[in-house]
Amino acid sequence: MTTPVGQDNWLAYLEEASRNVKDIESCTVALEHFRRATNAETGSLEIWRTYCEFFHSLYVSSLDPRRPGSRLARWSNDELMMAHEMFTLDATLQLWQEGYEAIRYRLSDSHILWNRWIGLEMEQLVRTQTPEGIRRITHLYRNRLVTPHVQWDQTASSFASFLSEFNRPAWESTMQQITESAQTAKAVMRGPREDFEYKLDKAQRENRHDIERAVLLEYLDWEVNHASFHVRKNNTDCQLLHDVCTGLFSRALTGIFTRDEGVWEDYIVHLCSNMNMDKPNELSSLLHVLQRATDHCPWSGNLWSRYILAAEQACTPFEDVERIKHAATASSKLLEGGLESLVSMYIAWCGFLKRRAVEQGGESLDHADMGFAAALEDIKIHGRELYGNDEYKGDPMFRVERIFIEYLTEAKRNIGDARDYWNTLARKPIYADNYIFWQQYFSWEMIVYGNELLSSESLARSVPAVQRKRVPFRATAVLKRAIERRTLDWPEQLLEFYMQHCNEYETVDTIRSAQDIVRRTGKFVAKRRDREREAAYADHQTAQQAQAQTQTQAQAQAQAQGQAGSGVLDHQHVVPAQNNNQSSPSTGKRKRDSADDSADGYSKEAAISDTSKRPKNDSTVAIDGGILVDGTEVKPKRDRENTTVVVSGLPGNVTVGGIKKYLREFGQIHNVLLVPEADNSTTAMVEFDSCDDARSVIMLRNGKYFGESQLTVSSGFNLTVFVTNYPPAADDAFIRDLFKGSGDILSIRWPSLKYNTHRRFCYVTFRSPEASAKAVALDGKKLENKYRLEVKYSDPANKRKRQGATSEGREVHVGNVDGDATEDELRAVFSKYGTVESVRLLRAMSGRNFGTAFVVFGTVEQAIKAAEELNNVKFRTRIIRVEVSQQRNFKTSAKTTVGLNSAADDTGTEGGLAAPSAVSEKGLSGVSAAEIDARTIALMGLPDTVNDARVKALVAPIGEIIKLVLLPAQGGAKIEFADSATAGKAQLQLSGVEFEGRTLRTGTVKDLRNEKAPGSGSKPANGDKKPLASQPGPATGSKAAPATKLFAPPKRTLGKGGPKRSGLAISGVKKPMGVGMTTAPATAVSASVPPVAPSPDTKADVVAGEPTKPNGMKNNADFKALFLASKKEKDSA
Repeated sequence: MTTPVGQDNWLAYLEEASRNVKDIESCTVALEHFRRATNAETGSLEIWRTYCEFFHSLYVSSLDPRRPGSRLARWSNDELMMAHEMFTLDATLQLWQEGYEAIRYRLSDSHILWNRWIGLEMEQLVRTQTPEGIRRITHLYRNRLVTPHVQWDQTASSFASFLSEFNRPAWESTMQQITESAQTAKAVMRGPREDFEYKLDKAQRENRHDIERAVLLEYLDWEVNHASFHVRKNNTDCQLLHDVCTGLFSRALTGIFTRDEGVWEDYIVHLCSNMNMDKPNELSSLLHVLQRATDHCPWSGNLWSRYILAAEQACTPFEDVERIKHAATASSKLLEGGLESLVSMYIAWCGFLKRRAVEQGGESLDHADMGFAAALEDIKIHGRELYGNDEYKGDPMFRVERIFIEYLTEAKRNIGDARDYWNTLARKPIYADNYIFWQQYFSWEMIVYGNELLSSESLARSVPAVQRKRVPFRATAVLKRAIERRTLDWPEQLLEFYMQHCNEYETVDTIRSAQDIVRRTGKFVAKRRDREREAAYADHQTAQQAQAQTQTQAQAQAQAQGQAGSGVLDHQHVVPAQNNNQSSPSTGKRKRDSADDSADGYSKEAAISDTSKRPKNDSTVAIDGGILVDGTEVKPKRDRENTTVVVSGLPGNVTVGGIKKYLREFGQIHNVLLVPEADNSTTAMVEFDSCDDARSVIMLRNGKYFGESQLTVSSGFNLTVFVTNYPPAADDAFIRDLFKGSGDILSIRWPSLKYNTHRRFCYVTFRSPEASAKAVALDGKKLENKYRLEVKYSDPANKRKRQGATSEGREVHVGNVDGDATEDELRAVFSKYGTVESVRLLRAMSGRNFGTAFVVFGTVEQAIKAAEELNNVKFRTRIIRVEVSQQRNFKTSAKTTVGLNSAADDTGTEGGLAAPSAVSEKGLSGVSAAEIDARTIALMGLPDTVNDARVKALVAPIGEIIKLVLLPAQGGAKIEFADSATAGKAQLQLSGVEFEGRTLRTGTVKDLRNEKAPGSGSKPANGDKKPLASQPGPATGSKAAPATKLFAPPKRTLGKGGPKRSGLAISGVKKPMGVGMTTAPATAVSASVPPVAPSPDTKADVVAGEPTKPNGMKNNADFKALFLASKKEKDSA
């Protein structure tokens, strides 16, 4: 019968073997099976407990063999006499102790076997009542209490009861000693171990094997790292922590990870970290563990490789090492791990043959000759079986072949045979097309050349007299053969290397010839790369078209199903079959009147991402991969989705600098993001400057090695999705929980809010296209019964146009409106030019309008006609200015008003940082400025990707908030609380808090006003732009001129005054054009026009009769004074 493998198989086998013990012979066989089981599964609690219980039952039966149910009822008298001698109480207790020592450091369940054992010891003590028995049990308890285990408190309580009953005089001193000596054991069970044990116990009780596996893997990693840390620090408890870690591995390897080669390998690494390889007994125990590992995972080439190497290190006889190799290849299980497992095993075996032949020679050379021939033939046979005769061409990395060449070179010293073997390999395309092969061949020739230089006698024998020069001509010939090969995968790597080698070693004739070869080859390679790029681009286009077609079909099918299910068309999901100019009015809010997005809508910035901004006109057409403007293709400024590659399999200690150095020859690298993996490897997302660079990396680095790690390089295409319309307070944790059912997330990218605080979207990059497809399937999901989630594949070249009247050009902006005008009056005037869908006047709290209105027409043509006909026309007492509204995307602050006690409104002040009023000490709500300052704090150090909802969620638990103004450009927020006590409390609690990787600071509003944006240096807060007063006006003839224009004053002749402007008092300084001024002469404007409150869309307005500031601008205090004055005049009238 085949030897069982694994705890469950052994238990079933032992149950069958121990069921019918008919005589002493069958009993001996059963006991031998138990001994083999405990040797194969050393740390198995269940096997040891079954073994001990079986032996104890034999001992009990031997006391009264003829009683009913006795295992020995049918034994002969001679066999019973032998049983009395074999199954004694001492032997029974000794076996229980042996089992306990084997599972002693299983923290969670070792008490099961201990409790049973100590119970038998107590029964013996009760019968005998001897001092020796009391001392023995006291000693057992002492050892148990210095061993960490989850039921330490119960064990201590049992020991106290034992002392109270059998040794009361020594109770106090003994318990005091135990308490002192057990401090380390109790400390071990505190902290993370206690949490891990609780999670494992809960997962087992709920029968959640997936959670149990995940927690146990995390537990193992933590335990290994913790033990290694203490070893490095040379702490006194290193051995205890090593034993605890070993006990945890015993639980894993006899449980759910019994056939997990990764956990077995981690266990071996853990054992080796605390093992003295000079001690034969420790090497012997390592070999035993490796035998168990290969029994459980016979398909793992890495484990067989470790087994052979450990046997070699232990100086195991050749026959025994060969037996290990035969055990690996005897069955077909090794091939279950693929050809890679077979090659890994043969690398260790052939390395052993080579080293043995180099050291010993003689008979070992014959063994090596046969071993290499058999290994190469075996790899070829199984490779063809697995992949077919036509598909299998050999090991691309020629690993066993390289060892064979080294064997010919070092052991047999046959350079000619080794060179012939190189040339044999060079005739096979799988090797000859790999530049790494030629690098290895060249390095071997250079080593041979260096050895020949050391011996002039060897040089004279190996080089003809005509060529007897001290140049490595054979190495040069290898490089020349490589670069002249038209199908070489990466000739660029060898061209420069070839020239450098010739310049260092070769004659001038060879150098001149090399220059010509490099020039010809370089031109050929450039043309070849162009063809490859064209083919890759065509494939990319085909894939995008197929994806677009699939998405269109899926959407049509989902729409059809939705209509069939409801029987009613949902106006939110069906596109009207009408002209774009006659579409329904947008429900999206503009920058001027929106603070929060609608529940079923999405952020207006979500329609266009933060990259590749461009003007939209009639000559612009979107195409796959770029934008077609006037017939010319313009690529997006930054196309992360198509220029990013995912590199997996990197070492765990890799750095960003190391990756950039490894890939820098392919092109400029914009960004590198490292993602640690559970297997101690690292995955990197590398963004290049162009798609061509990314494709080159995929073609030339996939399957290559970074140190000893083999890489997998894949495209980042279709891994990133665009997500919007989630709850405003969502953060990284929310997004990861939202997509936890889709797959692994590599990164979450949030947009900067410096220049638009209304942005509410993010980019989520998944590990695989399957995961991103599952995420896109969540498009339309309702969140919190309020938000309709939107998830789309990220594609910067095919961005959706903005929606709404402003974006569609159906809205007109009306400036300099009479303060007493109403919406109905405006509607009556503008309705003469088309269908007016809405009219909105901006009003102050007093009810008087600000002089600005927005009128939405049904079509673009109607809006254009109204702007042309009504611009500079007198309406009531004012000359109004009418123009088509321009889309603006600049919102540097976000204000959240919770209460109505806030005095100062931020309207009209840049960034919402209002200056104190010089007119009145009371605000509009009657609260003094000093009171406002006392209860207002500034929170600084916020990342510019955090919105006001998340800041509010951070601050709200401290106390009631009246108003919160977020200023991403300053990296902070201004927060007004209900009272000064709450503000002081918040200032103390928030200072030094870690939030989104930043340390927050608190201060006054003045501190925040002087705060510079992170990384902005000396630039102004609004970016690279100069202040508005110093900006030049737009170019003449611009189709999209801004609403507010700045003009230089007219030129003056020396000695003469400048021209006067009718109806306005001009002081001679430069003044900006406000909303109330027009470019044409104002025929109906007089000095008697009453002052008008400024429009929020302009910085200042020139008002007749008012003194102007030196820079032509008015501050917030001036506007407030004008407002109060106009209000008093109106009240008095």
